[in-house]
Amino acid sequence: SLAETLDTNETTLKQAFKKVTGTTIYQYYLHKQMELAQQLLNKGHSVNDVALKVGYSTVGHFSYRFKKYFGISPINLKP
Repeated sequence: SLAETLDTNETTLKQAFKKVTGTTIYQYYLHKQMELAQQLLNKGHSVNDVALKVGYSTVGHFSYRFKKYFGISPINLKP
């Protein structure tokens, strides 16, 4: 839908984004998502709440992605 909003096609958008930022749209989104998750966990939010707030429908998938990204389980990050 972003490509449509910008009146371009998906391939052109992806190529231009990577050229300008040096990363893919997905990697950029994942970085922002994990950054927000880390901030919320550090503020004391539950892993379940954080998973839902950053867009995951299951805690298991969120935990897997978080651990893959940071190398630590989200439950171990909580203060």
